[in-house]
Parts: sequence; structure tokens; C-alpha cells
Amino acid sequence: GFPHAAGAGQVEPAAGAAAPAEVVPEPHHAGDTATPITAHVVVRNPMGLHARPAAVLARMMAGFDAAVQVDGVNGASVLELMQLGATQGRTLEVSATGPQARVAVDAFVGAVEEGFGEV
Repeated sequence: GFPHAAGAGQVEPAAGAAAPAEVVPEPHHAGDTATPITAHVVVRNPMGLHARPAAVLARMMAGFDAAVQVDGVNGASVLELMQLGATQGRTLEVSATGPQARVAVDAFVGAVEEGFGEV
């Protein structure tokens, strides 16, 4: 058997012996990886979040070690971003979890605020 199998609670530094039946996939001490980083940003470019900016954002978000959501859709998906139909003046909520959550959210906000070179 394995020493970390159920019943051998003495070698479990993360979970402790209090609740051996409860399985928590993300360790609580991870901080930013478990807690979403969230920001709001207003779409500035006149054409809104059309194909080119959606592609730029999706490619950018896919490069981070983070799960990024924009108004509830996958921030690394061109189609899902386009389906938001975000027009100029709309406020988007971007949130991310994972090791690079803060960097991903900051990059997303920065790109939208710059207007993708269309402002």
C-alpha cells in the first residue's frame, strides 16, 4: 500500500487529520492560485470586441498559466470572446485563477484600455 492512502493520517502535512474524508483539490495555502483576481475594464475602441481584438486577447490569455474568464466565458477562446458582442462603452469583468492570474488580468485590462490600436 501507499503511506498516503486513507488511514495513515500521520504523513499528511497539507490536509491534517481533522477531516480525512474531505478531498480538496486546490491547497488552501496557495493564495492567488485559488482566489480569483478580478478587474473591470471599459471597451474603448469604436468597433468593440470584434474578430481582431478577440484574437489578440485570446492568444495573449492562452500564453499565461491561468484560467481566464471574461463575463463568464473562456478568455482564451476567440469565438467565446466574440460572442459577448462587447461594443464600445461596455464594461467587461475579467477574472483569473492560477499562478499567473494577476499578470493575465493586468495584461487583459492593459490591452483593452489601449483600444487595440484603434482608438
